[in-house]
Amino acid sequence: MAINLQTEVALSGMAGMPSTAVDPLAAMYSNRSAANASLARWNEALEDAEACTTIAPDWSKVSL
Repeated sequence: MAINLQTEVALSGMAGMPSTAVDPLAAMYSNRSAANASLARWNEALEDAEACTTIAPDWSKVSL
């Protein structure tokens, strides 16, 4: 029996993100970097951006 995408997403624990999506940890660092930048916490934003780049160097959002 084939598993449909909705079931796969539910089983992965990442509701709304298919298994082919970017590493969830990279997404978290990216989002936290953006939040820190909006609060003018430049050093923290840079640290999170660098962590994101390390985890997912080929992710297109990393190069923005």
